[in-house]
Amino acid sequence: MRAPKADKERGTQFMKQRIQLTKFRQEVGLKVGDMMTRKLILANPDTSIESCVKKMLDNKVGTVLVTEKDRLIGIITKLDILRLIPRKLDLSKVKARDIMIRKVKTIRPDVDLYQAIILMRKTKIKKMPVVAEGNKVIGMLHAKDIVKFEPQLFEHIAEAVHIKEESEKLRRLDKWREHRALHGIEPRGSVEGPCEECGNYGMLEENEGRLICPACRDVYGY
Repeated sequence: MRAPKADKERGTQFMKQRIQLTKFRQEVGLKVGDMMTRKLILANPDTSIESCVKKMLDNKVGTVLVTEKDRLIGIITKLDILRLIPRKLDLSKVKARDIMIRKVKTIRPDVDLYQAIILMRKTKIKKMPVVAEGNKVIGMLHAKDIVKFEPQLFEHIAEAVHIKEESEKLRRLDKWREHRALHGIEPRGSVEGPCEECGNYGMLEENEGRLICPACRDVYGY
């Protein structure tokens, strides 16, 4: 069984790792504008989907940005076009405005690249249009380009996400202990809450005065 001070030691470890990540971020100092590609495949709202498909094939891309007076108003992906196939429509008569996604997740060129990667991980987006003032599209940020240039960035981001998750577990555990003390909850039988060993939420069982999840009981031999 691990000592009660394990939680405090874990918290100290996470804080040290967070400081290291902040230092790494400052040393890298890259912005979205440093990594974005300026080669854009564009279409206007009245461009036919047939023409959009040709643009994709000619340029070997899976995305077309729809603009009006340089302002981004939508995006079309190959998936959007594939959805049209079962409908057997004449693609020369379907316009970009008819199928484009209007709510486009964009990013500005002066955003820290570190923050951009976190945003891409959270939203599960692999590419994001880069826009300047007035929603003027000026580039595209691709996850694959970041990996090629600085593969360590994604490793550090993954570590940062892990640290955040572990920190959340510790906060839940502290709140749970306060709740137990306030309401006089005794560790008897099975209850639902955060495990007092790992912090994961689930069904718990009492063991030596602590509420432990089945996984920790098996791993640590409680």
